[in-house]
Amino acid sequence: MNQDQSPHLATTTLDELHLGGLSPEEEQQAKAHLAECPACSRRMASTTASADRYREQLNQSTMEEIRRRLEQPRASKPRRAWLWGLVALAATGAAVGAFLALRG
Repeated sequence: MNQDQSPHLATTTLDELHLGGLSPEEEQQAKAHLAECPACSRRMASTTASADRYREQLNQSTMEEIRRRLEQPRASKPRRAWLWGLVALAATGAAVGAFLALRG
């Protein structure tokens, strides 16, 4: 029950019950209270329904994101033009060096 001596279960207790976070004794007490209290039983049903809707939406949006990423064309590896430019510069330098060495 709620710490402020309310006859109803606290919202956190309902959440913990839904998520399986209560001790076995607390869970038994909460379930016994739900069996006797229509107001808390309705709140528990609402908590469960909200959590289930959220989970469904989350799963759906996650799956949509996965599908979107899988359907995107794979980006080719960026060409390393600078590397080929460096190779060409080195080859040119080697050729000029060889030419000057043979000429000289």
